[in-house]
Amino acid sequence: IATRARSHMSLASSRLLSHDLGDGVYLCLLEESDAPSLIAALDANRAHLREWLPWLDANTTADHSLAFIRSTREGFARNEGYQTGIFIDNTASSSYSSSSSSSSSASSALSSSSSSSSSSSSLQPQPPKLVGMIGFYNLNRMTRSVSMGFWLAKDANGRGIMTRAVLAYVKH
Repeated sequence: IATRARSHMSLASSRLLSHDLGDGVYLCLLEESDAPSLIAALDANRAHLREWLPWLDANTTADHSLAFIRSTREGFARNEGYQTGIFIDNTASSSYSSSSSSSSSASSALSSSSSSSSSSSSLQPQPPKLVGMIGFYNLNRMTRSVSMGFWLAKDANGRGIMTRAVLAYVKH
């Protein structure tokens, strides 16, 4: 367990603007290496998110996600707002892991069937899973206003994740 906690902490602490929301959930600025994870999360949740995200169908490749990540990093550097990914450390959050999405159900089934034959395979650290985004944009210092946008994967709903993320942003 200590190794799992260190793994989570070292990943979160190695990222710019990281904030721990508790229960293995944290926010951090996306890095270019997150582009495949971002498009995978969007692809797995298109039907669920389409109603609220008009830009969704224009983001269909890892290159689109990479361009988005770069633009958010540039906006952060210009102090125009910031957007962070919402990550779940799968080793720390058993409640999230137990209700997998269709995109990860095959790997979950594989994990559960192989756990009976080898308990050591369940000790392998899993990379944190990108399950959403939240951010401030359209920052206007003159009117002291900002817009907030967010989305969350369907299978991460109902756990208070977005509530905690919004509170962290509002308190900031």
